[in-house]
Amino acid sequence: MASLESYGLSPPNLPALNLAQGYLPVTDFFERSAELLESLSESVRDTIVPSLNEQSGFRHPAGYLAYRLGVHAVLGVVTLRIWLPDGLRGGEDENVPEGVHDHPYHIASRAMLVYTRIAFIG
Repeated sequence: MASLESYGLSPPNLPALNLAQGYLPVTDFFERSAELLESLSESVRDTIVPSLNEQSGFRHPAGYLAYRLGVHAVLGVVTLRIWLPDGLRGGEDENVPEGVHDHPYHIASRAMLVYTRIAFIG
């Protein structure tokens, strides 16, 4: 996978954060995450997405594809999640909660690309 070290990410095969240092206050986490995701977006869209067929990822039981991009020393693991359109997700697990749910940690996200399908009936 293309290197994202210039954005402060260690290689994706390294372990996640040592949380002995504690979590950032929530406002700091979201401000710093927004800045990181903004700066990463163009490189991910233009360099990583076109080469995903060469990358190691997995299908999450909730119905998305996940590719670990790296580990940020303060913010944690950065993962590219690709939500496939309804009907193409397959393998969705009824034990995974649908819709809004929570996690025991902060998550920040950014939509980079949107898939649309146009159907013509005639």
